[in-house]
Amino acid sequence: MASRSPERSQSLQPEAGTEDRSKGHLYKDLVRRYTSGESIRALAASTGRSYGFIHRVLMESGVELRQRGAARRKAVRLSAVVVAASGVDIRALRLTLESVGVAEQTLVRSHLSDGVLKHRPDAVVGILDPSSMTSHAGHESDSEFVKSQRFTNEDVILRLGRFVERGTPVLIVAPPPLTAPTPVGSLVVAPCPVDDYAALELHLWAFIATLNRPQPRTRGSVGRRKSPAGPVSTSEEDLARWIESATEASKNRFDGLVLQLLREQGVDLVETPDHMRGDLGYDAAFTLGNGLPDIVLVEVKTGELDPYKLNHFGRRLQTSVLSRNVGLGLLIYHDELGRRFNIDFSFPPVLAIEVKDLLHELRGHDLKRVIANRLSESPE
Repeated sequence: MASRSPERSQSLQPEAGTEDRSKGHLYKDLVRRYTSGESIRALAASTGRSYGFIHRVLMESGVELRQRGAARRKAVRLSAVVVAASGVDIRALRLTLESVGVAEQTLVRSHLSDGVLKHRPDAVVGILDPSSMTSHAGHESDSEFVKSQRFTNEDVILRLGRFVERGTPVLIVAPPPLTAPTPVGSLVVAPCPVDDYAALELHLWAFIATLNRPQPRTRGSVGRRKSPAGPVSTSEEDLARWIESATEASKNRFDGLVLQLLREQGVDLVETPDHMRGDLGYDAAFTLGNGLPDIVLVEVKTGELDPYKLNHFGRRLQTSVLSRNVGLGLLIYHDELGRRFNIDFSFPPVLAIEVKDLLHELRGHDLKRVIANRLSESPE
């Protein structure tokens, strides 16, 4: 077979620099959109690229990435007073506070530092010792005076009460097997282990998110609806169009649209990174409050589904809900063949809702009302 001439081979190659120019345009567009507020997952869904590709482009372009779960608004430097029992290890707590944006932390864990109680921080976080309710922790070599100055759980609760009386937002971490106190006034309770970074991050993120949450307001087609016949948001229209032409290959697009729909309902939502999704069993988390579960874990599923698969996803989501001591799991799903399943989970911490039903119910109520209605119908 005659070999192809060098001239012919060269004529079939793309013009020099064309690929580099195309890549440059893509990089600039991704950087512009990310710095304007779009998330990495939204960029991946709209461009058909992977999460890892978008992340790498932004890193190579020198973009400072937002913290996971950080609201896409101007950063606020928050301060917190940490009131801790003397026998508890607070390293995980302090690192997690930093991860959710609390850079200024003042520690109080003995009577000698009671002067800090005069401060007026943005928030206060108390942490109890699960090993003892009354004994003072300390080394045998410590003097009786030093031991007497250390905080017990009762000392912590007493000081947190002073901040609650002032109306300062207070979160108390009550690790098992302690019985979590009843939330009252500005007091929020996180019943999670002191060394569980994932659970601490969820509870602290939800708590800090409430400090920056704007007051509810009517925003046209999103947030609260003026009437049951309110207008349909852009994400709802996009999601409805996706359903009509859905394929398994567009799963990332489906996930992105569902999470954007939740954001447009006014909730504070944080997405789980791709490399952690399989381990955690949920795609995102958001906060509710106002008498509803403070933290909701969300799992989004599409493809060729059946009741067995949905129960498997529901059980996995339930495990995450229970292990992280949060209030609710929400499984939002769509079968690519258009089939409907009568899913009635026997595990109350998890609700399942088909995406068409969710869209229909959101046309009459906001997300909080939809969830409240579903909870009232679910088995105890």
